[in-house]
Amino acid sequence: RLDGVVVAIDAVDVVDRACHVTYGPLVRRQAAAAELLVVT
Repeated sequence: RLDGVVVAIDAVDVVDRACHVTYGPLVRRQAAAAELLVVT
């Protein structure tokens, strides 16, 4: 059973990664699904 989702986000380049054509959708989905975001 999944209790929660924690996602670590790199504060320096999260915007560039989220806007990337290939893996941007994955980055956005993971961040949206997170119950806790850890900014590194």
